[in-house]
Amino acid sequence: MIYIVTIVRHANLLLNMTADKNDTDVINEFKQYVNMTADELEKWLKSDESNSAGWTGSDAQNGETVGHESGRTIVEILRSKGDYSDDQIAHMRKVVGYW
Repeated sequence: MIYIVTIVRHANLLLNMTADKNDTDVINEFKQYVNMTADELEKWLKSDESNSAGWTGSDAQNGETVGHESGRTIVEILRSKGDYSDDQIAHMRKVVGYW
């Protein structure tokens, strides 16, 4: 239980750290940090290495890891070509918060 609380607190801290950044800054940082194309990331997500690593959260679907699910979302963002939804920007903000 302590680990879950710690992870939630850490995630909230990361989001708070990026809360003061505007969407344009978050998008630019996301593009800087994500160093794979959508095709490259999608290929890696299908690899044995990707499927055998990571933490399965309590709400994981079909045993999918949290990072794997995030990776699929990043592929969708990379393919959207700049027409980002609010949910996509929120996910970019989360990714940027880890740097």
